[in-house]
Amino acid sequence: MVTGTVASTAHRPASWVGVGSLGLGIFAIVMSEFLPATLLPRIADDLGVSAGAAGQSVTMTALAAAVSALCIAAVLPRADRRRVMIGLTGLAVVSDLVVALAPNLAVLLVARLVLGVALGGFWAMATAMAAQLVPADRLGRALTVVNSGVAAATVVAVPLGSWLGEVWGWRGVFLLAAGIAVLALSAQATTLPQAPSRAASGLGQLGATLRSRVVLLGLGAILLVFSGHFSGFTYIRPAVESLSGIGAEGLALMLLAFGVAGFVRGTATSSSQVGFALSREGQASLERGGSQCASHTPARYRRPRRNPQASVGCHSAQAIRALRAE
Repeated sequence: MVTGTVASTAHRPASWVGVGSLGLGIFAIVMSEFLPATLLPRIADDLGVSAGAAGQSVTMTALAAAVSALCIAAVLPRADRRRVMIGLTGLAVVSDLVVALAPNLAVLLVARLVLGVALGGFWAMATAMAAQLVPADRLGRALTVVNSGVAAATVVAVPLGSWLGEVWGWRGVFLLAAGIAVLALSAQATTLPQAPSRAASGLGQLGATLRSRVVLLGLGAILLVFSGHFSGFTYIRPAVESLSGIGAEGLALMLLAFGVAGFVRGTATSSSQVGFALSREGQASLERGGSQCASHTPARYRRPRRNPQASVGCHSAQAIRALRAE
């Protein structure tokens, strides 16, 4: 087991096995997040509720994830990130096991709430953890590895869950998800070094951040995008079955095509863009863009509160520097 503390210099050796364990953790948690969309009719029938009521399992996860992602760094500002990541993956294991054994909808919803805490917290902390595992000039590549867990879950886990749900039953699929989360937890416990946070963030700093119009604009845009996506994706199986008569095998193939397209268009093509944005050249470009935007803006609108677009570039560059410095 790795027990050393992560070095803070820009020339530290890369820990790619640790980065891979973070990607596996993302894979396990996102797989659990997406499973209700492929198993919704079976869950509803087994628990004796409507598909709409069973779909609230996704709502509970989303709400808890939103709160967890915002607050975890403020609530645990000095916590060892290694322990936090392992603990969050452990929550995913517990959630999947409880869902697999849930006797009614209420228990299932509570378990999905726990998954949301794991999901939001893991997303929020994985980037900072990856930044401590690799040199600064490899951070873009490391984040691509971590985020590839999302693409892998969409490409493999979602269609596989749809098919296995017909073979094993929906409870068996969640037991499989719990097993994958246990594998991810074991990999993290073995490969992740101690990573104490040096950030001084707290609830006060979180409040100050949320008063920024730039931040609120970005959060609002993200909220709209993900609300639209999951409002449709959650009920894709009952919609497809009722409108087209396509069975579980056909739906699995459709979801596989959807996942492959998302991987090719998203993860596979974003590596160079992310790497450039996190490089010093990318930061300089962001700052130049922000300065040029400000220079073409009337003086009375140059203050960030009145013209947030003019300061986006500089704020982005500063955020990237802060991430790399931790």
